[in-house]
Amino acid sequence: MGRSKGLSSAAASSSTSTPHLSSVDSSHLLRSCRSLRSLLQLHARLVVRGAISADSVRTLLLNAYSSFRRPDSALAVFNSSPDPDAVLWNSLIRSYTTSGDCDTAIRFYRRMLGCRTRPDKYTFTFALKACAGALDSETGALIHREIARRGLIGDVFIATGLVDMYCKLGMIAKW
Repeated sequence: MGRSKGLSSAAASSSTSTPHLSSVDSSHLLRSCRSLRSLLQLHARLVVRGAISADSVRTLLLNAYSSFRRPDSALAVFNSSPDPDAVLWNSLIRSYTTSGDCDTAIRFYRRMLGCRTRPDKYTFTFALKACAGALDSETGALIHREIARRGLIGDVFIATGLVDMYCKLGMIAKW
């Protein structure tokens, strides 16, 4: 019970006895972190063991930092990827949006496009939320046009994101 602020006892014991961590083990351990300190310790252990070579593990680690509202640490994880996929970009955009830095989230959305990574429907929901938070109607309208061009207006999450953005921007008539 002395580990309540850190890893759960099962996670702590498996992290000390496992010579090689699979992505499933990493996922379990990352989700078991109860404090930023335990996450930092686990991150260091994963680096030492060479367990952060796949974007799937980077995404889990990035999301864990995001849950502690640490977009700076999430960005460091993101930057360790030589060729980030859309899921990793989405996690980074969401991390900045969740932490309240919506302008930076929008900048990363634009950077994603500049790197020719194809946004998916999740990208659009996170980017729309960032536009609402930053009160950026211009970028929101551009994203709306791209969503329409791709025929994604019917997606319930995207449609909800559009309505939410336009409401927060005081532009519901645009919808």
